[in-house]
Amino acid sequence: MLVACLIPIYCFGQMVLQSLGQVKGHATFVKSMTTEMYQEQQNHSLAYN
Repeated sequence: MLVACLIPIYCFGQMVLQSLGQVKGHATFVKSMTTEMYQEQQNHSLAYN
């Protein structure tokens, strides 16, 4: 009986962890993208001066 209760909880936990991992990965991806764009802008402004 206890195992039957734990299985859906475990599955739900795995699902939550996976979605959190995706969000974290997405945030890291966005951060790296914005950093790259910012650096490119810096390079362009330096080139113009």
